[in-house]
Amino acid sequence: MQPTMSDHRKLRVLLLVDSLYWATGNFARHVVTDNPRIEAIIASQYMVRQFLWRFGRFPLSFDVVHFLNTKTMEPFCGRVPVAVTLHHVDSSTHVRFLDDADAIMTVSGQWQHYVLDRGFPKEKVSVVPFAVDHQAFHPATRLERGDTRRMLKIPDDAVVIGFSGRRTSDNDGRKGMDCLVSGLKKMQKRCANLVALIVGPGWKALVRRLNQEQIHSVHIPYQLDHGSVARSYRALDVYWVTSRVEGGPVPLLEAMASGIPCLSTPVGAALDLVEHGQNGWIVPFDRPDLFVDRTLELIGNRALGQQIGQAARATVIQERSWEHTKERLSQLYERAIANFRGRRTNSVPCEFVQETSSWGLKPVSTELSGCFDEFGPNVKHWVKACEYVRGAKMLFRLDEWSWALKLLGRALKAAPSDANMWRQTSWMLAREGRKKIRRVIKGDTGLKKAKTVNLSNG
Repeated sequence: MQPTMSDHRKLRVLLLVDSLYWATGNFARHVVTDNPRIEAIIASQYMVRQFLWRFGRFPLSFDVVHFLNTKTMEPFCGRVPVAVTLHHVDSSTHVRFLDDADAIMTVSGQWQHYVLDRGFPKEKVSVVPFAVDHQAFHPATRLERGDTRRMLKIPDDAVVIGFSGRRTSDNDGRKGMDCLVSGLKKMQKRCANLVALIVGPGWKALVRRLNQEQIHSVHIPYQLDHGSVARSYRALDVYWVTSRVEGGPVPLLEAMASGIPCLSTPVGAALDLVEHGQNGWIVPFDRPDLFVDRTLELIGNRALGQQIGQAARATVIQERSWEHTKERLSQLYERAIANFRGRRTNSVPCEFVQETSSWGLKPVSTELSGCFDEFGPNVKHWVKACEYVRGAKMLFRLDEWSWALKLLGRALKAAPSDANMWRQTSWMLAREGRKKIRRVIKGDTGLKKAKTVNLSNG
């Protein structure tokens, strides 16, 4: 029989993410760190696909497989308990995979209601919200605020509005960038010392455009070190979420934990956390004028902004601790195992993963860290290299060449004797180089006048 959380050993969990170097990878690392209930391997679904292509099968020595992104599920469904995360729904979301899951995780109440309204049973659905490290993300001291602004070349008396995200997450305009830009334009007319701080990869063209329109904008591109992201909030006066669709967003939690007063549209976690006028403000969709009015109110009443920021941080500490998230995640896995038992007789045949007799029931003494050993002595290094390649692919798409090249270098260093890895990285570099040359010829680089700053050495 399948183990449960009450057994005297940790559950062996495979956590599958879009990339180890973005939000889902960060979430996965936090939930397994110092977690007495879980022994986990974190992998990108890109690596799993590469593994299946190279070896023809994937080890099934797991009690639960948890998809933080709904792809590559077919090799596992019906063979091992499967939990899947629904962050939000847009045109790129693979909702059909919910039918194949043994448990469904949503990250906010909004999407829990969406799943239940589609007819999924309550015993299959859990809310496991994103959390934030409130020690890393904390209110800035006067010294920290001044140091961060000097590093970013932002005047001490500037009014700094923050935004954070990844350009490739802006499917169907869901980030509301048109509202953000319109709001900044309106704000600039009423606030001469405005500065927009744009954090995240892929926004070079946006920052260039804003600066050309006389809106002083600073860009902090991709940051591998999460501490660098935390430092960026210490320069802010106000944080804006102009999105039309969100699961989190995680930056909202980070800003609230940093004691920054936040204005957000009614999306995702904002609906769960923000009490209008108490610890933040909910602004209707597509109302840049209201973003401006609320921001000017805060600027004119610094005591109010400080009060809102303190209440926001208190809310995050109380309701978005990682220990709380870990407990809910344990309950999610309990549901996945229980529901899997109930439908195991209806297993889905799969030609990609070789049948095993373990079904995640290897002897307790077997360490999950050794699950790849049967494939050869160098496979762990190859797996690590694949994860670097996946991160580089994401960053090339966002025109973040500096970090993409660093990750490709790390991939070759991790698997220096793997000829296929050398061919793969060389082919990727040549392909991306051709794309970049074509963009340069078309004059569409998004690089000119885009003021970017790296905080990693701050």
